Amino acid sequence: MRPEPASSTKGEAARSTGSSTEAVRPGRPARPRRAVAQPGILERYRTLIFGGAAVVGVVIVAWLFLQPGVQAGYICDTELTPGPSESLTPLPPTPTPSPTPSATPTPSITAVPSGSVAPTGSTAPTGSATPAPSPTASATAVPDPTPRLGFSTGLLGRNHVRDLNAVLEYAFCPPTSGDHFNVTNRGPIRAAVYPANEEQIPGGWLHNMEHGYVVALYRCPSGVLGQGDCISQAEMNQLQAFFDQAPESINPSSPTKLIVARFDTMDTRFALIAWGRAYLNDEFDLDTALLFAQQWTDFPAVPERGLC
Repeated sequence: MRPEPASSTKGEAARSTGSSTEAVRPGRPARPRRAVAQPGILERYRTLIFGGAAVVGVVIVAWLFLQPGVQAGYICDTELTPGPSESLTPLPPTPTPSPTPSATPTPSITAVPSGSVAPTGSTAPTGSATPAPSPTASATAVPDPTPRLGFSTGLLGRNHVRDLNAVLEYAFCPPTSGDHFNVTNRGPIRAAVYPANEEQIPGGWLHNMEHGYVVALYRCPSGVLGQGDCISQAEMNQLQAFFDQAPESINPSSPTKLIVARFDTMDTRFALIAWGRAYLNDEFDLDTALLFAQQWTDFPAVPERGLC
């Protein structure tokens, strides 16, 4: 048998601990183990915390962009609800003065002696004279007050925006004032009856209203007349009749200052709006709409009254 090699060689010693053997360098003590600091909660869960915050942020942004109107370029903080109409009490008619009756002299009575004949040309009284009654003025009927349709709203400014990617924010919808586009074919837009398959955003027609336009809005989220929460074809026909009969404006180059358009972010099915004015209703009445247009088209308080 071959002899086993020595258990130690140059500069090494063997130490047995149980069943294991460690080799140590002679003359050098073993280094003490350092205490390792335990990571804090933030360090241990940092990835999870930051990952969760990122997910929450994405969800919030997605929720905001899914709100009605955001994808179309506008945001509404709230929706208008119908308000009271005002009345214009007409001045009472100027009373017509009653005609003053002219004085009629009372005929003198001449006594005629009994048995004598009255002188020729004289008339003997046959009784006491009764004065004629004074004419009375006829009563004039006072007309009923004319209602000022709609209600006044707060003004939201009127800044001109040229960035077509801007998302315009309004305190309420439908807005009756506020920031709007000042870009060709985006604001102001042409007077027309716009179809139900595309919503017209406030950034366009608000510029028209700044010039004295009246806007008739209708809801149609489905984009198809008569489907879902959308107006019917018969109601659209009434809106077309409203446009055809719109009162003339003060500007000969744009005689019709009326827009009919779809707008979904509102509490009612219909809205008639002008600068700083709103009339909201779930039913469309042609006569009421025409009266609203007569009262508020080119209203003197409009900022840029008379422009196209």
